[in-house]
Amino acid sequence: MDILCDIVQALFALAALGLIVVLVVAHLTAGMVNLTRHEKEKYFLTATGERKPFPSLHDPFSRELSVVIPAYNEELRMPMMLDEAMQYLENRQKQNPTFTYEVIVVDDGSRDKTTEVALRYTNKYSADKVRVLTLVKNRGKGGAVRMGTLSSRGKLILMADADGATKFSDLDKVEAGLKDVITGPVGFLFYFSYTVSYKCTVLCFYQLSSRRFKVTQCFSLNSGSFSYIIQHMLKKIWQWTSNVKYVFQP
Repeated sequence: MDILCDIVQALFALAALGLIVVLVVAHLTAGMVNLTRHEKEKYFLTATGERKPFPSLHDPFSRELSVVIPAYNEELRMPMMLDEAMQYLENRQKQNPTFTYEVIVVDDGSRDKTTEVALRYTNKYSADKVRVLTLVKNRGKGGAVRMGTLSSRGKLILMADADGATKFSDLDKVEAGLKDVITGPVGFLFYFSYTVSYKCTVLCFYQLSSRRFKVTQCFSLNSGSFSYIIQHMLKKIWQWTSNVKYVFQP
């Protein structure tokens, strides 16, 4: 019996060691998301076809909300999502004229007409409200979100999937959850968790450093959920780990 227990313990130890090795190798071999922009990725098109440069995340925010939508081959599913999003945002602006927003569709190197479909909304609502960032090469979902975020103007930055898996009305619940941030003692670790419909949970961990907010983790559980980021928490620290490419994966 003692020998059997020793064998079982040895197997567990080997399994644990193997898992540690796999995690270490995965971390060391994962590359950072490429932030180098192709010349075409520096501009967006207006409704008249004029090319204008994207702003920088480091510029002072000029919109209350930025919605970043990563999209890859979504010409069929994206219109329904954008229709709902624009209806919600336009109605909210009518109810509160001080509310300003922008939608940034990031075409992640699609092979279909994702860009053309998104530009229809630019033509309908203006490039001030809907902008399209077309990536020359596919960067993956995390890379697309990151490039869109770096091109945004919003005080609050929201990531939403192009397939319409989440109702945009859930945004109200997420914003309400942002008010429930818990402030800790010196050392300052802030934590916020809020569950929206479809059992999607948004988790954000914030750390205060040198009087500026710093995002240490911001991710969502389950596909289709919203991921919220506050702009000034990103400005000084956009040096996410290589795991950023996995953070937004379903």
